Amino acid sequence: MANREVLAVAQQYEKFPFPSIPWLARPVATHAHSISFELGQYLRTGSYVPHGAATRILVAGCGTFEPLVLARVHPRATIVAVDLSAATLKTLRRRAWLSGVSQRITTLQADLHEDLSAKLGTFDYIVCTGVIHHSSTPAVLIASLRRLLKTDGVLRLMLYAAQSRLWIYELQRFFRASGLQAQ
Repeated sequence: MANREVLAVAQQYEKFPFPSIPWLARPVATHAHSISFELGQYLRTGSYVPHGAATRILVAGCGTFEPLVLARVHPRATIVAVDLSAATLKTLRRRAWLSGVSQRITTLQADLHEDLSAKLGTFDYIVCTGVIHHSSTPAVLIASLRRLLKTDGVLRLMLYAAQSRLWIYELQRFFRASGLQAQ
């Protein structure tokens, strides 16, 4: 991703850490299992793995809450949370402390397009939710994530459907045409 694009995304989340949810919000266990490593392994191989098999989890483009969900459903795993935004990571660290899981979550401010494998090693499970649409070079980003994944690991990508973002694109077009800029 070009430096200008990275800077624009980082600035957006510096100003508006996402998701913006109540400080004392906690993950709901029944919802958390839909993003479990075990479900990913089952979908990948057709067989179940023992609960707790994922020992290292990367949350790529972590936001302020998703690592807490993964910490709840994987109570023995260590989690590395990577994001472009320092403000987002600061919010996440506060929430992790309030949730009692801060000792299991390590944060890193970095661009996921970079090769982070020497710094981070490999992971059993990588979760990347709502990040790809920010990249003008998604193949580079996916290749970078692949280098971080163990051979038998699971990569969970969540992509926004183009149709679900149409109203955002229309608003952006309107603002540009009207000469309005975000503050």
